[in-house]
Amino acid sequence: RPDLVQQDIAAGIAGLKARTGATRIFVLGFCMGGRVAFNASAAQAGLTGVIGFYGPPVARDDKDTDAPIGKVDRMGAPILGLFGGGDAGIPASASIESVIDPARSGRSRPSPVTAWIESPKLVSRSRATITANAAMFMNTYTAR
Repeated sequence: RPDLVQQDIAAGIAGLKARTGATRIFVLGFCMGGRVAFNASAAQAGLTGVIGFYGPPVARDDKDTDAPIGKVDRMGAPILGLFGGGDAGIPASASIESVIDPARSGRSRPSPVTAWIESPKLVSRSRATITANAAMFMNTYTAR
């Protein structure tokens, strides 16, 4: 259940802060975890940012009530989305324009998405490039 996953994230954040005194927290996930990371931007107060690799931002079907696109108005943390443009699991309707343009989605404010990097197949990009994109995003928001 998505609500329980977010409770686990909240507990992890609280534990991390208690043990280390950390003040800048990111949530990072891949595939289902990418979607969880995007949703953490809406569910977790005070995050420095979230990074999702391949997390589907749109509803998978009519029963899917946990799509990140439906939570954009509640998202507070900046988001980096990393996707493969040739991934059939991420539909064309999930383009960057549909996610960040309020006029296209009917949202009342712009999305916190700061970057959306696509390539024909993300895994074909070098790990160093992908890691550099994520590190640059994190460095940008930890420097503030």
